[in-house]
Amino acid sequence: MAGFGSLELDLTEKWTTRLGARYTHDKKEADLVAATYSPGAADPLNIRLATLVAPYVMHSQEAIDKKVTWDASLEFKPRDGALLYARAAKGFKSSSMNAGVFSPEDISTAGPETVIDYELGAKTSWLDERLQLNLAAFYYDYQDYQVVIVQEDTNALRFSNADAARVTGIEVELQAQPAERFFVRAAYGRSDGEFRSFPRAAVPVPVNQGQPLDLKGERIPRSPEYTGSLLLQYSVPLASGNIELQTDWRWTGQTNFATWVESQQLSPAQPFVPLLSAIRDGLTQQAYSVGNARIAFVSANGDFEIGAWVRNVGDKKYMVNAYPVFYNRNLVQFQGDLRTYGITLTYNFGGRSN
Repeated sequence: MAGFGSLELDLTEKWTTRLGARYTHDKKEADLVAATYSPGAADPLNIRLATLVAPYVMHSQEAIDKKVTWDASLEFKPRDGALLYARAAKGFKSSSMNAGVFSPEDISTAGPETVIDYELGAKTSWLDERLQLNLAAFYYDYQDYQVVIVQEDTNALRFSNADAARVTGIEVELQAQPAERFFVRAAYGRSDGEFRSFPRAAVPVPVNQGQPLDLKGERIPRSPEYTGSLLLQYSVPLASGNIELQTDWRWTGQTNFATWVESQQLSPAQPFVPLLSAIRDGLTQQAYSVGNARIAFVSANGDFEIGAWVRNVGDKKYMVNAYPVFYNRNLVQFQGDLRTYGITLTYNFGGRSN
């Protein structure tokens, strides 16, 4: 259940302010049932032949979050095609519950997460709108940042909250049309996200001998140091239509997939000491780039198109996620798509939409 309101006020011809507020009442309930069975010899996959080893464990969870959030912005238009702005906003993420449990110890709930976002930016256009340049700087101040950790003994997830975290960064976006049939778009972002307070963080038992870890100053997982992208499009006119050429590339900085992976305070159990370097490497994706290419013929009236494309032209191997499964000394890694290619045929019954 939620209610919200907003107000926009023109202070002068060039100055505008916007104010908004929202009240959210969020309720979540979960009924969890778990049991342990020993598989039957005749058919290990048939649950009807299995023997109950541990009784059912039933647990009910409930979380009720009541939050008021808001946003406020101030805009200044010094000229046509230019906008300078400042914005502050408060948002929140409701409580998260762990529904995939293997034992009562796995049951956990992360409380609501709140963030105050501060942003300064500019959106500008030049040369009769053939060039657009947008700039932004931001600061995110998190309280009770939600964290998920994979447990080493059951492969279940443990939900918790870091006391505080912050993210600072910049973003630059450029769009240009240097010629009638040539289009360029480029973007670059850089961010620095870290835990400001996380004194007793739960980490998998083997990497710190069952002891909590102080993760203050450690980088927030799944937040690359930088991202970049570039898109180039060119159109070649023909009597019967156009040949369209396109390539796009993206660059992603180093990314880690575990809250503790960069910590220098780890004191792993003895069997894992020689494996620690490999564990860090297996849960960290180094900087990489991926590019795509496409060539297509588009009929003059736009109703017919045939195109050939290649994704990940360099056949780059990279991870998009990873987590440890220590009870059998494994790391689970999710790989991005390798090189794929194909042909697409499109027919638009009302003509091509722009």
